[in-house]
Amino acid sequence: QKTKRLDNKIETVKNEILERMYSEIGKLYNEIGKLRSEMNERMGQLRSEMHSEIGKAKADIIRWMFVFWIGQFIGIVGFLMALVQLLSK
Repeated sequence: QKTKRLDNKIETVKNEILERMYSEIGKLYNEIGKLRSEMNERMGQLRSEMHSEIGKAKADIIRWMFVFWIGQFIGIVGFLMALVQLLSK
């Protein structure tokens, strides 16, 4: 009879432990789900910030390309004008 009570007690403790374990696992899954959604939200924000910054960088690069090309064009035109004036004398 003592062994039967001991077996019952062991079974009860085992069930309590399993119940608590499953409860804690459920809490962990909920927490993981929350963290996942927060990460996805933040990644979306970072992605849009990155696209904005890339767009600004592209605009800056294009602006400096035009400044360079205009400077080159003016330099070549000035050189050709000077060459024409030297050859026409």
